[in-house]
This record gives sequence, structure tokens and C-alpha cells, in this order.
Amino acid sequence: MTELPWLARDALTLTLAFVAGILSGAFSMGGQVLMKPGIRLLGTSALDTVGTTVPMILPTVASATVRYVRDGLVDWSAVRWAAPCGAVAAIGGSLAAPHVPGQGHLLQVATAVMMFVTAARTVRGRDPELIEEEPGSTRSSVAVVPATATSDRRRLLLVGAFAGGLSGLLGVGGGVLMVPGFNQVLRMPLRVAIATSLVCAGVFAIPATATHAAIGTVEWPTALLLTAGAVPGANVGARMAIRASDRRLRLAVATTIGLIAVTYAVGESIALAGR
Repeated sequence: MTELPWLARDALTLTLAFVAGILSGAFSMGGQVLMKPGIRLLGTSALDTVGTTVPMILPTVASATVRYVRDGLVDWSAVRWAAPCGAVAAIGGSLAAPHVPGQGHLLQVATAVMMFVTAARTVRGRDPELIEEEPGSTRSSVAVVPATATSDRRRLLLVGAFAGGLSGLLGVGGGVLMVPGFNQVLRMPLRVAIATSLVCAGVFAIPATATHAAIGTVEWPTALLLTAGAVPGANVGARMAIRASDRRLRLAVATTIGLIAVTYAVGESIALAGR
């Protein structure tokens, strides 16, 4: 456990949370994944790290979503199908977390593996055809096409359940899986996938937070600090994503996930080897 004066520890926590908020707002992923190794280094136990990062998700998502809604980038029909299914799965994942072998370390390794897969799929992905922006417009050049076909609804249910379950189990935002799922399975443009997954992740966070709080895996002073730093960062991240070119946004998403995956894999593998 890292021993630091409380003021220095809290300042580092707020700084990490602000950066995590930027990643969450810009990519709908990475925020909780960055915070987990960060607060581990600052002294939080491996298992409590899973639960402590969950309460920050909802307020962080709300901060970024305001900007995306303003630009018309949320596919509300997808939210309607994916979010409720994912919320139920998030409860199951949260309840399962304390029973996974390895005292939380294996959950962190699983997060790293998931990040590698997501990074590879994202960098290879391709957006559907985009609509050209009007000259001088600040709005994003995408069309939100509601998912109405039965096959789309089934895929939304599957993506929502998988993302929600792992959100509760690993203590990460559902966007880690939902962004590539929406983008590559449902063929949503990347910005729409990011904005829509953020809303779904916020829904997942409600039962996941309640469950982790009930089973005692949330360190609330740390969770409140994370929230205070992440909320303003999320608004900054959303603005950056809306203004970025599509190619740069895709590369930034994949690169960020890949770097975080390396951090996770190395850190937790060393922890497991030393047990």
C-alpha cells in the first residue's frame, strides 16, 4: 500500500479522475479502467477497487451526455432495448465479483484481456457512410438511424446483456464493450456508438452502484473524490470527441485502450506472481 499524506493522495486522486473523465466523455470507455490501477497504487484493495469506481459512472455519464444530446448523437431506440437488459445483467455481475478467485486480481487481468480485444477490433473497424457537414457547422456529421428491425433488437439485447454483466463484474463502464458492439455489430457511426453507449452505461451504473454498496465493496470517500474530478473532465472529453475527425477519433480510441490494457496486464500479473 502506498503511504502518502492525505492531501497529496486526494490531489492525485482528483487529477486521475479528471483525466479519466476526459476518456469517458470522449470514448465512453477508459475512465474507470484508468482509475482502477490509479487508486490501486494509492492504496485501495484489489476487490474494493472494482466497486469504488462504479459510483462515479452515472454523474460522469450525465455530464458528457448533455453535450452529445445537444448535437443529436444519441440513438434513443438503441438505449430503450439495450439499457434495461444490461442493467439486470449488471446486478448479476456485481454479485458475482466477490466470488471470483484471486481476491480481485483475476478480475483486473480479465479487464486487460478485454481491452486488448476491444483495441484490435476498434482499429480495424470502419464507420458507415457519413453525411457531410454543412460549411461552418459545429454539429457532428452523422445520421442517427434508429434500430427497429427484429434482428437489430436481438443484437441490442445481447450487446446490452454482455456489456452490463461485465460492467458490474469488472467495475468498468459498459462502453468498453458497447462502443465496438454498437459500431461493428449494429453498424452505428462511431460518434453515435460513443454517445449511445454512454447513456446505457449510466443506466447500468444505477443497479451496479446499489449492489456494490450493499455488499460493502465501495470506499465512499475515494468514490466521492473520483466523481468530483471526473464530472468536469467528461464534459471536456465530449467536446473533444465531437470536434475530432473520424479517423483520429478511431485511432485515439484504439490507442488509449491498448495502452491501458498494457498497464493492467503488467501490474496485475506482477501482483498475482507475488502472492
